[in-house]
Amino acid sequence: MFAGHQPWPKIERVHELYEYDPQDGSFIWRHHNSLRWVGQVAGYIDKLSGMSRIRVDGVQYHAHHLAWALFFGEFPKGDVHHRNFITNDNRIENLEEVLEPNSIYVD
Repeated sequence: MFAGHQPWPKIERVHELYEYDPQDGSFIWRHHNSLRWVGQVAGYIDKLSGMSRIRVDGVQYHAHHLAWALFFGEFPKGDVHHRNFITNDNRIENLEEVLEPNSIYVD
C-alpha cells in the first residue's frame, strides 16, 4: 500500500524502525527479522519515479518525507523536493520544503 492519502506514521515509530543518516541520506534498519538484519540498508528505489521508498508497518512512504520528519521532528506541511533533482538523493542538505502547489517539480 502506498501512503498517497494515508496519515503520516508516528515519528517515534519511524525512529524505532530506522536510523536516518542526514549526511548520506540512507536509512538503516534498527531491528532484524527473517528478511533483514540490523545495520542493513532499508527501502528500495521505485523503478518508475526513481524515488526511494520505505515501509512503515506495511505502508510505503517516500523516503524524503521520512527523512524530513526524522531530522526536523515533524512531517512537512507542504511537499519536499530534491534540490539537485536526483530523486533518490535524500541527504538533508538536498531536501527543501515547498509550500506552493504550482511548483515546476512534480513529486
